[in-house]
Amino acid sequence: MLRRFGLRGVARIIRDRAVASGVRLQLWAHPLRTHPALGMAVFIDALLAATPRPEFEEVRRIHAWCHSRDRRPVEGRGGSTRIADCNFLYLLVRWLRPRMIFEVGTLIGTSASVMAQALIENGDGGIVYTVDGSYTGFEPIEGQPIRRFTGQLSSVALETIRNEGGRIDLVFVDGAIGRRDIELLNEVKPRTSVIALHDYKLPAAKGVRNAWRLARELDFVERSFWVLPERQGLGYEPIEGLLINSSVAVLLPEDWARALTTAQRRDPRLRAQPPSSKRGG
Repeated sequence: MLRRFGLRGVARIIRDRAVASGVRLQLWAHPLRTHPALGMAVFIDALLAATPRPEFEEVRRIHAWCHSRDRRPVEGRGGSTRIADCNFLYLLVRWLRPRMIFEVGTLIGTSASVMAQALIENGDGGIVYTVDGSYTGFEPIEGQPIRRFTGQLSSVALETIRNEGGRIDLVFVDGAIGRRDIELLNEVKPRTSVIALHDYKLPAAKGVRNAWRLARELDFVERSFWVLPERQGLGYEPIEGLLINSSVAVLLPEDWARALTTAQRRDPRLRAQPPSSKRGG
């Protein structure tokens, strides 16, 4: 192994395996709180039922446009949000109708651009704040409500939002988050907000590690339910030829999760309607 990967490579492998073992142990001892009647397949069906005329072809067009403008060397490309996960984020924003979205991990801008398009289609206004500490080549589509924090730490962007009096409705994390990030989220994220984590792939991909950290340090996580992707890396196919969500986990406020499951039992047509008081004017 030393000859193949070198000393640093072997050290990284040992570290990653140790982290994976630690996360597995923590999740076994303290499993994430989920609702027995709200799995990811049910949640996706609910989002679809609540979204009038979803424009998945527009999602595909935006996804392709972002990839066409990738400035990285060809051999170093990869890591951007897959089309199945972009489809899910689009539905999530259409349903949630947020006014402020905060994204950690812009990269080439696929998820930010898709979420901004969903805001436009909602017609309620709103903005996507997106931060990336390394890649700085993303240029938003003209007219999309996106504010970039390029080459900055996510904690710096959150401090800016806090100082400007912002209140975040949806957080999408596609990078590592630290203790300072969570401290600031506790300040600028109201109790009725939603958190989505990319790359939730067992045993210890970054989404799993982020979920474990949030479960320990987020103030109101005990008043929320996780909706986890059971088909990790595969996605769901509620409509033939349409893949939705291969690796995004969602943390929903407890009231919202209960409202979803209660409405679903009473009337399937209402199953995706969130509480009417969720967003102010």
